[in-house]
Amino acid sequence: MKMLIQPPPNELLGKVVEFWAFKGKTIGFNIGLPKPYVELVISLSGYHAWKENKDATVYSYYEGWVTPIQAAPRFAKTTGELNLIGARLSPAAAQVLFKCFHQSDISAPIPLNDLLRSEFQYIRDRMLSCKTEHEAISYLSSWLKKKLIDTVPLILPERDYMSATAWRVDSLAAFYGLSSRGLRKRFQSKLGIGPKLWLQLHRFDSLLSENQNNRRLVDTAFEYGFTDQAHMSSEFRRFSGTSPRTYFQQSLSSFVADKAPHFVENQS
Repeated sequence: MKMLIQPPPNELLGKVVEFWAFKGKTIGFNIGLPKPYVELVISLSGYHAWKENKDATVYSYYEGWVTPIQAAPRFAKTTGELNLIGARLSPAAAQVLFKCFHQSDISAPIPLNDLLRSEFQYIRDRMLSCKTEHEAISYLSSWLKKKLIDTVPLILPERDYMSATAWRVDSLAAFYGLSSRGLRKRFQSKLGIGPKLWLQLHRFDSLLSENQNNRRLVDTAFEYGFTDQAHMSSEFRRFSGTSPRTYFQQSLSSFVADKAPHFVENQS
């Protein structure tokens, strides 16, 4: 499989985390791990299925969808050639972009046809005519610039700041000069999730990209503000369904995990 990651232009900083393109084939259901942002995905080929857990209802998607923030692993598979173009949006930008979108009310991905109607078909047709992934991403970026031009992003602290303050809610409240109650109100209104879950998901997101080769898990746990290694393992298993040791061992030998850490093969 082939994965391309591209940073957003300056005009979209704080609104779009990154753009990506994913091509190849998958076998059976694979596991998508939680992310602290909203995924806008346009499919240029393939039939896609999604379910919340192994025994849940299967949802079908053909042309594009928006995945809200998830707090547990989900299962997805593609029939045919996988060819996806995506944008990872801040939750606040997603609310502006899709108007009716509110994080706390949604679980399964929403078809983009339902959100954008005929405009989506025009966007997808234009992207189908692009000759390269870079060209398709450039078009999607231009469209998002126009849609989000007046959006003022919620300024979020950098990873170094969160790491230095042990990823604590009270430290995040101090960053904004708010009480804990005021912080919860701001996050619920701007992002649709509470600050504690947001911090946990960002910490997990950072952990997935951690180079764990020749490093002790106990040292990683200390760096990321966990009480101990058992605390890190418990939270990691909650979000991924597996232990950090198992995940990092698999990722060392997996091209996909290296380039797309939120996508792992279903081992069961």
